[in-house]
Amino acid sequence: MALINCPECKKEISDKAEKCPTCGNPISPGTEAIKEETPSKEIGGKEEVGGSFIVGILLVISGLIMAFSGIAFYGFYYGLFYFLFLYVGMVLIFRNKKSSVITYLLPLIIAGFIVPLTFETCAPPKAKQSNTAGEQITQPQPSTPKKPVIPSDPKIQEKRLAFIQQLINDGVFQKVDFPSERLPHVWVTPFFYDLNFDEKQSSINIVYAYSISKNPKLNIVVLFDSKTGKEIGNYAEVYGGLKLK
Repeated sequence: MALINCPECKKEISDKAEKCPTCGNPISPGTEAIKEETPSKEIGGKEEVGGSFIVGILLVISGLIMAFSGIAFYGFYYGLFYFLFLYVGMVLIFRNKKSSVITYLLPLIIAGFIVPLTFETCAPPKAKQSNTAGEQITQPQPSTPKKPVIPSDPKIQEKRLAFIQQLINDGVFQKVDFPSERLPHVWVTPFFYDLNFDEKQSSINIVYAYSISKNPKLNIVVLFDSKTGKEIGNYAEVYGGLKLK
């Protein structure tokens, strides 16, 4: 027995009935039976597979962008997200395969190969240092500057003092002060600025040598501008010589 629709009230009735039990409309033989609609196989079929494939491609691309930009290697969680993007993305790509080995194991193998490969090629140097297993990172310790050996012979000191006086007479220095408990001070004139750097350093070096020979604690010469009175630099051999501001 098949079901048909009543032509009048559209109710479902048996095709054997002579009239509709609802509205009483007579049923003529030959009325077509109701066709059963089969559910569409598109749901969970090609459309779903196509959507998951696209999502998988996007996840893999996102993971690779993280890797090539270096973001994936700045911390544990960044790396974890990078791995998950690759793995889940490839699971969705291979999802239409019937074998669960291909669907879940193959993406795991591929992701396990890609992650260390991109780490070696894309990770910034700091990330490589922090992720090297068992490697002890030693920072270079600044070397202690060696104390220069300067002769303190009285005759040499007389020559140094005479040279300093000559620089004052020539107008390179305005004056030089050697206080007993303070650092030596040199007031330089505009002629000092006309000298090249080596000449400036050599002239101040004489003051430095004279001062440190008298008192080793006074190992820095402070320079001042003779017009403004402002400090313009200093000299100390243990710190690289002449430093001008």
